[in-house]
Amino acid sequence: MTSTPAPSEAMRLGDLNVRYLPDGIIRAHPLQAYPEHAHLARDCGLKLLDEDGMLLLSVGALLVETPAARILIDTGIGPRTIPIPSRTQP
Repeated sequence: MTSTPAPSEAMRLGDLNVRYLPDGIIRAHPLQAYPEHAHLARDCGLKLLDEDGMLLLSVGALLVETPAARILIDTGIGPRTIPIPSRTQP
């Protein structure tokens, strides 16, 4: 049931090259990230949770290359705050 971060991937769409550029990951408890739908993280058959049962959310940007320009799109998480509990260090 272990998830892995999204890799860098690219595709060509006509004259466009589109590449996903990973920038990091966020680990969040399913109930904190999606309180009303946390059960779907376990039930859907996809590998969404890591070995500790946390959602692994990949963070990154899209690089779109046209014949005339390069455009970097920060995909972000939008106007949302996901509470991340602090952990006590031993």
